[in-house]
Amino acid sequence: ARMVEKNPSILNYGFDNIDGKLSGLKARGFEKPERLVEKFSAIFAYGFDNIDGKLSGLKARGFTKPTKIVERSPSILAYSFENIDEKLKRLREMGFAEPVRLVEKFPGILSLSLDNINDKLKGLKTRGFDKPVKLVERKPVIVGLNFKNIDWKMKMLSRLISLYNLPFTVTGMMERHTAFFGIKNDKLRILTRIAKEASHRLEEVDNGLIKQLLFANLEDEIIASRQKPGMNPKELLFAIGTVKKRQLSREEKREIIETLPKEDKVKRRYFRGYPK
Repeated sequence: ARMVEKNPSILNYGFDNIDGKLSGLKARGFEKPERLVEKFSAIFAYGFDNIDGKLSGLKARGFTKPTKIVERSPSILAYSFENIDEKLKRLREMGFAEPVRLVEKFPGILSLSLDNINDKLKGLKTRGFDKPVKLVERKPVIVGLNFKNIDWKMKMLSRLISLYNLPFTVTGMMERHTAFFGIKNDKLRILTRIAKEASHRLEEVDNGLIKQLLFANLEDEIIASRQKPGMNPKELLFAIGTVKKRQLSREEKREIIETLPKEDKVKRRYFRGYPK
């Protein structure tokens, strides 16, 4: 129903036509043609000559797996090669050494305007990131984030650095571990609250230890932290490992978290960010 709302012309196609398009997409290497159609229902209007021409054209431009790129960002089928070539050229002029590889890692960059990308690089520079181009090359999805999101993550990580008395900067952490840009804001908020409980038991912590805490399973971390509030980071990591060994399902973990006292702030924050 949602597909028809987005593209009512689908109702004009017979099922023979639809089945032929799905089998034709499958034959061209698209593993999940139904999912492709859900993301870009306008593909029904494209003839196979058109699709084949786009795939071969992408291949000729150095894209090693054009079907994978189209699966991740089907709207590429709507871009002219003149548009794509201009974007690759301008990305190279901005300092990106391998624009094709950049697009392969984050096809959505083709839908962003050059002004948008330029503003993102300048904004990263003003926030203290020394080499924004290198940063984006390592984690291209950064150009798709708004600065409100990035600033909030920097604020939360700054709070963690302060709580654990860490000897490095927010930008230094994020440059070293670009995955920090992808952490969900709700998870950061919860982990900051857990860290606040342990702030009176400071110890020397390195980048690697904080990374392990930030990327541990959130439910494991909450259950572990409630067993003995106020643990230092090493104790907490050990407790998380103990919970992990129990191999509980996510639903079982959520049931355990739900049994925590009503006034538990970590519990309340968790169900606000990850509702039932």
